[in-house]
Amino acid sequence: MQHHNGRSRTAIRRSVATAVTVALSAGLVTAVAPVATATTPQGIAAGEAVLPPQDRLVPDPVEVQDAGPTGYGAKAGAGNKRVWTDFATGATRPIDTEPGQPGHSGLRDTKTEAEDGTQTVTVTDQATGGNTVYKLPSGVYYSGAYTHGAIVVFRIDAEGTLVGMSILRQAADGTTGETAITGFPENSRFPFAGPEGQTGFAATFNIWSRYGDFSTDWLLDYATARLTKLPRNVGGGGYQPGQGPVITDRDFFANKITTFDPRTPDAAPVVTDIPKPEGPEESFGGVYAIGDTILVSRRINVHARATVPGAKLYAVPIGNTGQPRELLRYTTEHLVPAPDGSVLVTGGNRTGDWAVRRVTADADGTLKLTTAHQLPSPPATIEGLAFGGGRLGYLAETEGSQGRALYGHDVTGSGTPVIGPRDKGFRSPGPATGELHSLGDGRTAFVNASGLQVPNPEGSFSTVNVPGPPTVNEASGRYLLLTGSDNRQYIGDVRMNYGSNVVLSRAKTAASIWGTTLWTPGKTAGSVVAYDLKTKKSQPELKLNPSCVPNDLQAVGRWLYWACGTTAAGAYDRTTGRAFPVTAGGKAKLGDGFVVREDGVGKLALTNLHTGVTSPFVTVPANAKWAVDKFGGQVAYVDAEQAIRVRPVDVPRSPLAVVESETDASLTVAASSQDRTWDGRWQLSRPAGSWSIGIKDVAGNAVRTVAQTSPAGKGAQLTAAWDGKDNTGRTVRNGKYSVTLTIDGRVAASQWITLSGSHDAPRDYITDGIPEVVTRLGADLVTHQGLTKAATGGGVQRVSKGWKNITSVLPMGDMNNQGCDDLVVRNTAGELWRHEGTCAGLPGPTSAKVRIGTGFGSFDTILPAGDLTGDGRGDLLARKPDGKLYVYAVTSAGALRSAGIISGSFKGLTLIAPGDLTGDRHGDLLARDAGGELWRYNGTGKGTLGAKTLVQKDWAVTSKAFAGVGDLNGDGRTDLISRDTSGRLWQHLGTGKGTLSAATQVGTGWQRYTSLH
Repeated sequence: MQHHNGRSRTAIRRSVATAVTVALSAGLVTAVAPVATATTPQGIAAGEAVLPPQDRLVPDPVEVQDAGPTGYGAKAGAGNKRVWTDFATGATRPIDTEPGQPGHSGLRDTKTEAEDGTQTVTVTDQATGGNTVYKLPSGVYYSGAYTHGAIVVFRIDAEGTLVGMSILRQAADGTTGETAITGFPENSRFPFAGPEGQTGFAATFNIWSRYGDFSTDWLLDYATARLTKLPRNVGGGGYQPGQGPVITDRDFFANKITTFDPRTPDAAPVVTDIPKPEGPEESFGGVYAIGDTILVSRRINVHARATVPGAKLYAVPIGNTGQPRELLRYTTEHLVPAPDGSVLVTGGNRTGDWAVRRVTADADGTLKLTTAHQLPSPPATIEGLAFGGGRLGYLAETEGSQGRALYGHDVTGSGTPVIGPRDKGFRSPGPATGELHSLGDGRTAFVNASGLQVPNPEGSFSTVNVPGPPTVNEASGRYLLLTGSDNRQYIGDVRMNYGSNVVLSRAKTAASIWGTTLWTPGKTAGSVVAYDLKTKKSQPELKLNPSCVPNDLQAVGRWLYWACGTTAAGAYDRTTGRAFPVTAGGKAKLGDGFVVREDGVGKLALTNLHTGVTSPFVTVPANAKWAVDKFGGQVAYVDAEQAIRVRPVDVPRSPLAVVESETDASLTVAASSQDRTWDGRWQLSRPAGSWSIGIKDVAGNAVRTVAQTSPAGKGAQLTAAWDGKDNTGRTVRNGKYSVTLTIDGRVAASQWITLSGSHDAPRDYITDGIPEVVTRLGADLVTHQGLTKAATGGGVQRVSKGWKNITSVLPMGDMNNQGCDDLVVRNTAGELWRHEGTCAGLPGPTSAKVRIGTGFGSFDTILPAGDLTGDGRGDLLARKPDGKLYVYAVTSAGALRSAGIISGSFKGLTLIAPGDLTGDRHGDLLARDAGGELWRYNGTGKGTLGAKTLVQKDWAVTSKAFAGVGDLNGDGRTDLISRDTSGRLWQHLGTGKGTLSAATQVGTGWQRYTSLH
């Protein structure tokens, strides 16, 4: 018969105090939310949060094997011992049966044979232990079939031919009556192997022909004492006799079940399609016919890392006359008939509500599901606990997991704690050895059968290669303090992804890590030394207690805790220099401004390090798991019911600080770069509230601001990335940028980074983001630092000598996308030469160069004009004496191509090519006429210019030299400079709207330069 296996737990509804909020389902990541269990937590303290006990992944094994009128027999517990459970009382007692012979219908049989060949059959009622004894006359043989108050016997002649079958029934007065069985086949012999299958109301037999050349299958109905021939079972698995239809074939691979109804023996068997297995369900399982329905439950593949404790129980109408219906979400595959025709199955809709269920069929075929016996359901055991940075981690086997797993919850740190949803978990092949340790960055370190494990959020894990298995002593951010199997001490860096990530190996002593600082005992008794794991430098010894060398040392921010066995312990405030004693003995854990100590009998006491006062904190069960959030200010512990409780500690907190960081020093946004983002990571002393990353250029102008709130699952760690784009989504120019981390309105960290691989700022020959003014002084070209807001004319930055025989200087920008601004010059032969930029100042006359044009001696004006053609590259304008204006576009290879002639005449005009004045990224053209009026021709991005627009009358009438020099003041807008006849230098700041602000003098003595560019 079909048997089953399972357990259940009574569901309860928790009533949690209004001061406590526990979020268990919203926003869950791929995992099932933990659910409440049968035990309500004891009183909840004010300000305390509780994560209720959670259902186990797999209930206690209870495999129902047979069912009687008043109870059921099952294998239960880890040892699979046979027990009998009473339906009415739930009382369970052990029962003895031979292995593999569980009986059926609450009965089991025993046959003995005397020396004379007579047989005695004893049928034991497993509910009462009472026996019914049948002594068989000579020539009468026991068939092996039995039920309540009856057995089946047969008679054979001298040749072994079956001559009769009967049911022996024992009356209440002890007398035995015999009822002949009708319908058995003639010229046959009875198999001595016993019945193929039997229930309390029927049995099936395989009966051979007299000569043993074939056999047929028969169904015996105890109520009618008649045999009915069954169709041949070709699929194997035997017959399953029900009170109505009999299952004659099971093809689990084709998902088809064949039934035969002995009440209509002339009707053909019926084939029924059953639902296909899903997920971890195997093809094989349990089926049983009840009424006009087939019950189906698959077996769960034990190697599939299933997240469910059982398969769905379906009710499928025979012949598929209706749709399959799900009766239970989880069940075992064991379906066991009871004497009344009902079927028992173990399962529930969650493991916290696991029970032996009864399926019955009404006269009209309607199925009903009731609870025959609710099974006890103890909660999942919390095997390990860690707490850091508001991140709660624990190891357990819970419902919805793939076995034992490490889970995490975020816990809010201000006011009454709120426990957030559970993450998807990290599967552990075995229990943890030793304690779990929080790194404060959302991760937890532990050791299991596979070694050291530090699960990462994306599903991978980090480890440290030390002689193992190691013991984790402490963790802080990227660093783990370990003891190897060789009893040496190791500090591992779990963010180092190359080479050995052991940053230090030393003899084992008391030690502690906070941020990048390793604290160890000094050479002088009672002293400690701080060693920076990044700089490799030690600080002078710090005296704590001259009487002993500590065997326990802990550091959290400004606080140090030390202990010398059970004789002395104390704390030290490095900010105030204050030291005071703490009660010695028992396990102690240091937090930010407090120490929690366990006295060995479950009482936790808290010492306030600001006042030195010790007071009772909470009572926990003996050997309970508990943890201090040293990156926060709370304590978590596991109570006797396996609920996790979080309780805040009311002591002043140290100011939030960055204790360790890792940030990029540069950013390359070129398409050829594999990593085109700047990344920063900061380990904080406690979780941040609101925070932002502000990025500014060298002029102090905000380029990008990213406001954030503390990310889920990261503990007291912040991470940020910048893709090199401004707030409008445009990639910024090459140069230096400041990156500032602001937390809760206070600057926490800042640095300068260099961005490359983008476009240079115009005339920026050292890629610092600031344009240079290029002047000519005889045969020298001189660059001057850009005129920033604080500049007073720009100092000489670099001199490039030896530029003879040139008639024009054209700062064209990066023409061939090699990352540095190029310089184009026209020589006296009318040739244009492009000199490759070096990003280290102006190139020299002998630097790498390419001729890009000839015949340019016929032009009286040549200007770098910005992007006229809309391809993102700066182009060139050239005017002939007749006033015609030509466009030369720059190609991707840094060459020139003719792009047409601008319509109209520009004769007699002073032309100035500033670049983009209007903010549309197209180069524009300014022209001052003889009357001093300044006109603007807007670039179209199509190699043409729009109609002229008056910008200003009487503009710079005393100036004779002009140059567009890019963004002088760092406001993102294009500006101009001009030099008047007295040698004074003026700046004309662009407004971004095509106009210029009033001129401002920024220098004198510039008449000595031949030209400005």
